[in-house]
Amino acid sequence: MKHKDRVFSTKQKLGNALKTRLEHEPLSKITVSELAEDCGYNRKTFYYHFTDIYDLLKWTFENETIEVLKSAEKSLSYAEAVKFIVDYSCENKAALKSAFESIGYEQLKRIIVNDFYKYIEGFIQNISEKEKINVSGQYRRFLSVYYTEAVTGTVISWIKGEMQSFTKEEITACLTNVLHSTINSAIGGKTQEIYRGESYE
Repeated sequence: MKHKDRVFSTKQKLGNALKTRLEHEPLSKITVSELAEDCGYNRKTFYYHFTDIYDLLKWTFENETIEVLKSAEKSLSYAEAVKFIVDYSCENKAALKSAFESIGYEQLKRIIVNDFYKYIEGFIQNISEKEKINVSGQYRRFLSVYYTEAVTGTVISWIKGEMQSFTKEEITACLTNVLHSTINSAIGGKTQEIYRGESYE
């Protein structure tokens, strides 16, 4: 096994151990020693790869979600991307909820949102190029923030239990419908004219 593969395998084992423990206990109660022991490693091995448990948590979420989205960026539709995100959140709901309860909504958002924003921005750029629409950088950034907040905020609220009446299928359908109904018109919207020094008629 190549060094790169061994490193990834070690990180993945630690990430899986963390998710397993998060299903039964809060993040604040989990120690580096416990995670290392769960994987048959020592503390030194853990700290060779991660600075702390929060660093491991961030890597795990990014590796299992953002890297998958980025690798399929040009071929994945927003409907498929939304389904992937909701499915992942559902499969890891206990771990995500435990993380939220331990570190708070804003901290969890910081872990999840930053790299998802990059995916959304790239996705918007791909659509604008496909539709041959010239979108200013400033307006693209605004849309990226808007849709990132809409998708991640809604999914996190669902994880927190604030939308208990919605099933996984309903959340997926609602988010997909909103994106389908608005994203193309938003990209071609007249609002971006203010960033080209133009004004409304």
